[in-house]
Amino acid sequence: MASPTKQQKRSKRAKIKAKQQRVARSAHPSVQPDNPEGLGSTHWFEELFAQFLQAENQSRKALFVALFTSLTDLISLNHDLESELTESQDSSEATAVLSRCIVVDYRKWTHGATEAETYEWLSRPDVIEDFTQAKADVITELTASFSGDEE
Repeated sequence: MASPTKQQKRSKRAKIKAKQQRVARSAHPSVQPDNPEGLGSTHWFEELFAQFLQAENQSRKALFVALFTSLTDLISLNHDLESELTESQDSSEATAVLSRCIVVDYRKWTHGATEAETYEWLSRPDVIEDFTQAKADVITELTASFSGDEE
């Protein structure tokens, strides 16, 4: 029989794997790893940006919540990306860079904004406040979800 520590580690790995599988099953079909029209395809980005636009029509904060939620799904389904972010010197900075790149492409797609215009928009205090609040809300939701999985 395995030691209690080893059993705990196995249990934790099993819970994490089960959560990844639940996320994979509940994720949008275009995010599924076995979908040929999946990650990286133009169609996938168009669908993602259409979701962002719908969220932005509700509020700017809803746009950022949609962004962070989709990033979470994307990272949990793409193990190479997850490993790269985890192994980077500052994973939160790497995630922020990825977020900014997606927002730049989104604003170019929906509003015809240039990269400079998007960075100017992102540096406005009201946008920073919505961005920060959305990030905190998503982190709170994920933390509650994760702690619920541990029980």
